This record gives sequence, C-alpha cells and structure tokens, in this order.
Amino acid sequence: MSANLPVIPMRGSVLLPGVTLPIAAARPATLRAIEAALGGNRRVFAVAQRVDSEEVVPESLYTIGTIATIESVQRGLGGIRLALEGQERGIALRVAPVKLPFSWPKISLSISCGEIAPQLTGRNTSL
Repeated sequence: MSANLPVIPMRGSVLLPGVTLPIAAARPATLRAIEAALGGNRRVFAVAQRVDSEEVVPESLYTIGTIATIESVQRGLGGIRLALEGQERGIALRVAPVKLPFSWPKISLSISCGEIAPQLTGRNTSL
C-alpha cells in the first residue's frame, strides 16, 4: 500500500501502532498538515524529529514512523490539541514539499508511505 499523507513531526515522543497519544500543535506547517488531514480521511504520517528544531526539513525527520488517524481535536488560541491513534508502521518512500494556495506562503511536507514488510519488523503474520 502506498499513500500520500500529511506529515506530523513529533518532538520528543514516538507514536506506536495501537497507541493513542495526545499532542499539541502550534507550528504553522503542522497546523496546515492537520487541516489537510481533517479535510480528507483524517490519516497522517507521525514521525519523530532527529533534532528538536522549529523549522522542519525532510533531513531532520526519521524515515520510519506511524500511519495514524486523528481521533479528536480541540482548537485553542495558541494552536490545536489532538489525539492521534497509531494504526500501522510506515516508511517514507519519498518526501516532497507541497505548494499550498497563495494565502499560505510557506510549504508543508507530504509523504509517500509504504507498509513495512513483516519480515523486516520481526512480526510473525502466520496463524
């Protein structure tokens, strides 16, 4: 399976499949990624940052993350609080900037995700 998903960079935490994690988001690119997911199937690619920085570039993200669903959203003055539910592990096949409408001058990241083969994760899929 391959899909283009908005990227949610995770600072100081890792989301695993089967786990629900509350997070706060305030960075403009992250807020745009959340809005894009909420306008579609509510799925995102949650991936840890290598270095805790305000500016997110593809090189600062790990390639293995978790495909997650946005479960709940609370909007506030300073940003958004939401709950992400990890669905399955994913690997970034390609990271590309996405140009948004002229009202948003910065770019967001979109990612092509693929499922990690069971033989690479050590999971036994036979019954």
